[in-house]
Amino acid sequence: MAPLLEEMVGAYRPALLALTVATALVLLIACINVAGLLLARGVTRRRTLALCAALGAGRNRLVRQLLTESVALSLCGGVLGLAAAGLILRGVPALVPGDIARLDEVSLNGVVLAFTAGLSVVVGLLFGAAPAFQWSRLDLVHTLNEGGAGSAGGFGVLRSHRARAALATAQVALALVLLTGAGLLLRSFVQLVTVDRGYDPANVIAARARNPDVRFSPQGMTPAVMMELVAANQRFQEALVGEMARLERLPQVEAVGVSTSLPLAATPGSVVPVRVAGQPAPSDPSDLQRTTVQGASPGYFDALRLRIRDGRTFTRLDAAGSPRVLVVNETLARLLFGGDPAVGQRLLLQGPGSNEPWEVVGVVADVLYEGLNLAEAQAEAFIPLAQAGMTPMLGIRSPIVTVRTAGDPLAVVDFLREAVIAAYPSATLFDVMTMDARLSTAVAQPRFYAGFVGFFATLAVFLAAFGLYGLLSYTVAQRQGEVGIRMALGAQRGDIFGLLVKQGMRLVVAGSVIGIAAAAASSRILESLLYGVATDDRLTFVTAALVLAAVALVACWLPARRAARVDPMRALRFE
Repeated sequence: MAPLLEEMVGAYRPALLALTVATALVLLIACINVAGLLLARGVTRRRTLALCAALGAGRNRLVRQLLTESVALSLCGGVLGLAAAGLILRGVPALVPGDIARLDEVSLNGVVLAFTAGLSVVVGLLFGAAPAFQWSRLDLVHTLNEGGAGSAGGFGVLRSHRARAALATAQVALALVLLTGAGLLLRSFVQLVTVDRGYDPANVIAARARNPDVRFSPQGMTPAVMMELVAANQRFQEALVGEMARLERLPQVEAVGVSTSLPLAATPGSVVPVRVAGQPAPSDPSDLQRTTVQGASPGYFDALRLRIRDGRTFTRLDAAGSPRVLVVNETLARLLFGGDPAVGQRLLLQGPGSNEPWEVVGVVADVLYEGLNLAEAQAEAFIPLAQAGMTPMLGIRSPIVTVRTAGDPLAVVDFLREAVIAAYPSATLFDVMTMDARLSTAVAQPRFYAGFVGFFATLAVFLAAFGLYGLLSYTVAQRQGEVGIRMALGAQRGDIFGLLVKQGMRLVVAGSVIGIAAAAASSRILESLLYGVATDDRLTFVTAALVLAAVALVACWLPARRAARVDPMRALRFE
């Protein structure tokens, strides 16, 4: 028993935490970018600020002015963010899996507006404070005596450059954390959609048929009432199997099966203890092997194209009065018999109406029934649908019809509905979906998480690249005189180009080292969201670092190329 809140949202907590962290990292990278721009803007305004201070403006007044500008910029960004959020929310229902609880309550209400306004003010003050305090402590005499626009002089300018370099390194590190997380989720999603499911979902449609006369209710349920329901459902299932045999004669239908469960269906089979007949029962009943049991008609295995490893599946001779037989999957065969042949062995299914042994007549490949994100296949056993009444909990299950077609499976829905009504006039058909659609629904959440984090990771990479580009462009503008002198003294254009690219890539390497360490420490947040991928997957880490390095190289290449094309005489005149 668990609290209602935990039952509703507990499964989503790790995912929501990961999405919140991704959003916060993008916000942090954007704020660092703005802080770098404010530092660069302070360099161009240092003479103006020094002049204001010389004319009597106090330090507090300068700080207030700079912080006001920073907060105003942050508030403008908040307004634009709210406008973008309003547009995005319109498309959320089409992008987000529908089974996420309380999704329809997400809106731009007063709480969101107040939070955005408060966050904008806090961000503006926090990331505008460092530039404001730095440029309010100018050496007035030195600053007013500095050279022209191309001068790189002044300790404040040097300190600003170092601060911007540190900020660019931080952006690279944070972007790599996001990119690594996105890579892990993407690899996990690929593993999910390419994993061997044990069946072929192409051109298969499945639907559940309900007999309104068979309704299970714990209140007033006696053994006699239960047996009546089982008998009624057995008659319905037998009539349904007969109609499905006629449906199978259609030219576009390849196989039809009826079962009590289905891969990725909402209703799994019944879980019962099982042991090998003739072996002593363990003293503790909890030590018994447990397996999921479900009923299936002969055509079920062909409809899903389950792979037969040994023996046979069911035939029409496996009827209610025939000897009890069952088919097990590879996992159950391995757990019960090890390497010994399973076919011919006899099993005892512990439960009401299941005291007689069942003979194993076949072994099929493992099938992922209850979900694609299971670490391994579960133990499964199939019994003939005609004998499902011998296990009452299976005997009252609404049957599921599975149809494999040669073309579009949706084209046989009307024929399928007619066949169900022919079997029982008041029967209804529901939960009609192709297996491809069921599979798509099963991976909807992982697909959304990978896409969401991937989008923010892409945004973070380009923000980091923009910050690096801005830093090098600013460096080129400030060092035009130095570039001119170097070229006048014999430096080649390739030397200038390499100098600036190396300067930028050093920041990238430093940021990558920090980012890989941070990603390794924080990737555990994603552990419950990953399938078939370790949180420290080396391939993902290396690939993320290489992708980020490639984008950063382009960001360094553009300003470096511009610097290499500078005319030395013009640069010296500028200086």
